[in-house]
Amino acid sequence: MEKLVLTLLNKTSQATLSRISSASIINLLNDEVFITESDLILSIVPPRDAIATAQRISKAFANLVSQLPSAEAAAAAPQTPEPKQKIFIDLNAISPTTAFKISTFFPPSPSPSSSSSILFLDGGIIGPPPSFSPSTSTWILPSIPISGPIPLSSTTTTTTTTTPSHLTPHLLSTLNLRPLFSSSSSSTSPIGLASTLKISFASLTKGLTGLSILSISTAHRSGILSDLLDHLDTYSPNTNALLQKGVTAMPPKAYRWVDEMREIANGFEAAGWGESSSEEVNDDDDDDGFSNTNETPKKPDDDGTGTVDVEADQKSFEDIIPLLRSTSKIFQGIADVYKFVSEATVLGDEITENRKRGRDVWDVAECLKEGLERGKRVKK
Repeated sequence: MEKLVLTLLNKTSQATLSRISSASIINLLNDEVFITESDLILSIVPPRDAIATAQRISKAFANLVSQLPSAEAAAAAPQTPEPKQKIFIDLNAISPTTAFKISTFFPPSPSPSSSSSILFLDGGIIGPPPSFSPSTSTWILPSIPISGPIPLSSTTTTTTTTTPSHLTPHLLSTLNLRPLFSSSSSSTSPIGLASTLKISFASLTKGLTGLSILSISTAHRSGILSDLLDHLDTYSPNTNALLQKGVTAMPPKAYRWVDEMREIANGFEAAGWGESSSEEVNDDDDDDGFSNTNETPKKPDDDGTGTVDVEADQKSFEDIIPLLRSTSKIFQGIADVYKFVSEATVLGDEITENRKRGRDVWDVAECLKEGLERGKRVKK
């Protein structure tokens, strides 16, 4: 049977429409028709739209289910093969917390292969778009890690009764889908695992690009950008290569990265680096999480030959806890950097297929300078 790639686009740019046409992707305008004709649904939208997109699919699917015949009517009708269970994979740059929230829109079915539910999987896209290598005659693919409530390990070899038959080894290989499992268990693949990998990776790549924007802008406004680039080339050439590639590729994508940085901040906060984590430690009853007795606690000293007063250690730890409240804000700040780029500079007008500004580091820095100076005049 011929495999078709479908999409669901209503209001979109001409550039996007041209891309899907050139790739022979079929655009459907009706949600119910899209779901009916699809086996595997991949959500790839700006992070800010991830929740709304999942809700839209969930609502449309519920409408379809409500139109199914009753059990009695189905029993009386001629026997036909039950349709395959559909799969929804969220591949957006979201935090594990957001991924779990989205999973609640797709409640599990008592029957793993039931067509009256959609199986939700958490995922992400790591790496640049696919490209064909003429030298090796192979495609270079991004990695798509996935996790969720399904025995994905079985799909790497054979299909089991609990594994949707269209999530085949061939499909895993074609899309470079990579099932993830917790290091503590080879059979555990919780929702949020793939999103955790995605935000951990993006914090280093897009996070570095955000810092690079601040770096080159500051150096350029002081007239020493050439010196900065020379020193990077001499003393940290790998950093220089990442900077050059990152800031020049960034302009058309900056608007998407605003919410991605916020999702990274949320993910780090949930992992212990943030406001809620520090409050959780501090608000444990009335003793800030420490023993509230009249006796000063003791502990063995470093060589085990006696005891030492740990009051100083406790006070030191109490001083450190408030620092956690600001750590996740690092990426809130980087989100603001990308928001500035996309809304306060001409770089925000860039389109991938028709680049005009910011094609080299110097022009990126100049565009940033123009935006900052414009903002300074407005502030006055």
